[in-house]
Amino acid sequence: MAIQEILVVDDDRDNLNLLRQILECEGMSVGCAVSAEDALAKLTDRTYSLMLTDLNMPGLNGIALARRASVIAPHMPVFLMTGDISPDTPQMAKEAGIAVVLNKPFYPAQLLQVIREQCLQQSPVPEQLPC
Repeated sequence: MAIQEILVVDDDRDNLNLLRQILECEGMSVGCAVSAEDALAKLTDRTYSLMLTDLNMPGLNGIALARRASVIAPHMPVFLMTGDISPDTPQMAKEAGIAVVLNKPFYPAQLLQVIREQCLQQSPVPEQLPC
C-alpha cells in the first residue's frame, strides 16, 4: 500500500496541526478534519490511504467514526489515538475494524513506524514502497 494521503481527525487544532506537520515533513500528503462529521464529509469527496483519528471528540467519537468510515472506505486502515484508554478500548477498537491504537502521548517516530508497518502489511511488493 502506498500512502497517498492521510486523513487526520482531531478536535484539538494544535494537535491536528502538529500531526499534519510531522507527516508532511515525511513527505506524506495530509487532509485535516476537526470533527467526525467533517471527516465523513471529506471521505465522501476524496480517497484517503489511511485515517488517523482521536478517540474523544464532541459528537461522534473515533470508534463511531471508524464504523461509519468503513462503509464509505472499506479498505482504508484506521488508527485511533487516545490519552484516555480504558480497559475496553482495545476490544471496542478491534470490533470497529481499527488497525492500530496509539496511546497518547507518543513520539513522532512511533507514529511513523506504525504507518510504515501498515504499508508493509498491505503491500504485495515491499521493495516499491514510498513510505
